[in-house]
Parts: sequence; C-alpha cells; structure tokens
Amino acid sequence: MKIFNFRHSVRIYLQGGLGNQLFIMTAGLVFAIKKNRNLILDASLMPIGFSKRNIEIETINFPIPVRFSNGLSRLGSTVLIQIFNRLFKVNCLSRYFGRFVSDDVGFSTLPISKIGIRSLQGYFQSYLYFQELQNLLPNWNPLQDQHFSADYQSTLRELQILNPIVLHVRLGDYKQHADSFGLLSEKYYLDSLVKLRGLGVNSPIWLMSDEPLIAIKKFKSVEISRFVFPKLNSLEVMALMSHAKMLIISNSSFSWWAGSLAKQGTIVICPDKWFKNLTDPSLLCHPNWIRVSSSWEQ
Repeated sequence: MKIFNFRHSVRIYLQGGLGNQLFIMTAGLVFAIKKNRNLILDASLMPIGFSKRNIEIETINFPIPVRFSNGLSRLGSTVLIQIFNRLFKVNCLSRYFGRFVSDDVGFSTLPISKIGIRSLQGYFQSYLYFQELQNLLPNWNPLQDQHFSADYQSTLRELQILNPIVLHVRLGDYKQHADSFGLLSEKYYLDSLVKLRGLGVNSPIWLMSDEPLIAIKKFKSVEISRFVFPKLNSLEVMALMSHAKMLIISNSSFSWWAGSLAKQGTIVICPDKWFKNLTDPSLLCHPNWIRVSSSWEQ
C-alpha cells in the first residue's frame, strides 16, 4: 500500500473532461516523480470551466502515491473560486505562493529546478509530457488494470477480428463552441480516408462519438459499417479506440489520448489545425502522426 505524505507533495488542478484530466495528470506525475514528491489532484477548478465535468480518472492505478482533493471548495462559492483563481494568475502572487501557472495551453517547461513550487496549473496539452512519462515509466499505462464491462470485452473481440478503420467525431459541448473550437466536417474524414486508401487500407469503417446518432448524419459519402453506442463509459471507449490499428482522430483531447495510447505501428491521422479560430496548443500532436488539412462545418 502506497503511503501518502501531504507535507511532501505537489498539487495540480484538474480541469475539463477525461482527455484534459489525463493531460494534467501526466504533467503532474512527471513533476512529482522528478521532484520525488507525492501528487494531489485537485478538482477545485472543475466547476468553473466552460462545461461542468466530473472526475473521470479516479479508477486509475497510479504509479506513485496520489490523493484527490477539492481544496478551494471551502471558499463555498464558484464566484469566489473564480476570483481566487484569477488572483493566482498574477505573476507576483503565483510566485509568492509557490504556484506555477502555464502560459500555454500546450507545452511549457515545468519548473523542475525551481525551489518552493507547491502547485501547478495549466492544461499541459503536449505529446512531450506523455513522452517524458513514458521515459520515466516505460511499463505503465493509465488504462491498465481497469475492470472493463462485458460489453467492452465483446466489442473489443469484434474490433480485433474485423480490424476496422476507427474514426472519432467530437460533438457534445463542442457544438456550443463551433466558432472557436470548430466541428470537423465530412471533408476532413473523406480526405483522411483517401490517405489510408493510398496506403492500401481497405477495411470497414467504425464510427465512435459522444453522440453517434447525430454524428452518423454527417456522413453522406462514407459507408459506416458500425457505430458504437455510448453504453460504454468514457475510459472503455478510449481504450477501445486505442486498440484500432487505423485511427482518424478529431480535434479533441479525448481522441488525442486514444491515439497516444495505441500500440506502436498504429496509423493515426489528425487534423493539421486543431482549433478553428483559436491558437493551437504548442507541440500537441506526435511527430509521426499523419496530418490532414482541417475542414470545418459552417
């Protein structure tokens, strides 16, 4: 049993859904391991994001002592939490309280060499943190040791037999932010399929989405042989996608993680522009992924 030492720990603030929580967790693990600390995953900021989410990484078998916390909840109000959070983004205050706030949604150098850092905040959306954690823990995977359902196991067996092309469509809260995040159009997926056909791939196509019945209406020129209903939980869908040998991801952190956790040799296609009208996270996608021009729904 891992013994947790609160006095010898670093705190990192969770935000967003499963994909973002995994990015933040990864940066926290890298920092904690390199500083020989325990890790606190703090959910205080989750109620103030653009969409309200729950913690989705509690079942992970962490490689070091980890505790979940809601440290700012004692403020009692999301408004006060927002004010408190904005104050901490002021450089002089963050330095005084030993808090590192990332200046990029993607990669920014973690303050490993700095003394007195007690907490970290940011989205940390970069393959470099993932790569560094793999170097530190080559045999660890956040999806290992999960007790997945019978539905997952049967769908996985079918996927392994048919070896389909899996494409992922992100809808959900992205529909409310179509002008900023962007919803990828059918053209992006058609162009991606042309890339795969050019590589000699002629497999059936599976669709995975947070809203599959809406997503399938997007495709008028693509024959979808199967779509996976959302009866699987988020970790199960991500794990299932990661077993595909050919994966066309969307511009979502959830999709990114499915591609990153896939086995070596998996063909992953990603959009070359991640967001429609926002600055893309720096150093987000793996260098060996195939880029396809992003096309957006109008």
